[in-house]
Amino acid sequence: MSTTDNPAPTSTMGDVIDSIFSGGVNQGVMKVLNLTFMALFLVLLTLLYLTGPNIYLVSVMVINAFLFTMIQYLVSEYLKDKKAKDQNKQPTNSETDKPKKTRKRI
Repeated sequence: MSTTDNPAPTSTMGDVIDSIFSGGVNQGVMKVLNLTFMALFLVLLTLLYLTGPNIYLVSVMVINAFLFTMIQYLVSEYLKDKKAKDQNKQPTNSETDKPKKTRKRI
C-alpha cells in the first residue's frame, strides 16, 4: 500500500505555510490569528490587574478589541463574497467570449 492513497491531515502550521504561497485565508491562519489575539488579551488583562487601572492599557485593549473585531468581520465578508462568486460561476460559451468587432472611425 502506498502513502499516496491516504493523504496526511494538514496541520495548523502547514496551513499557515500554505497560505503564504496561495491566495486567501484558510482555517490554520484564522486559528493562529485568534490564538494570538487571545494571548494578547490575556497579557493585557493580567497587566491591567497587576498595575491597576491605567489609561494606556485600557486604550491598547480598546484598539486591540477593535482590530480583532474588524479582522473577523472582513474575513467573514471575504468568505461570503468568495462563496457567492463560486456559486455564480457558470460555464462560459466560447462564442460569447469573443470580443465584438467594432469599426474604427476616421
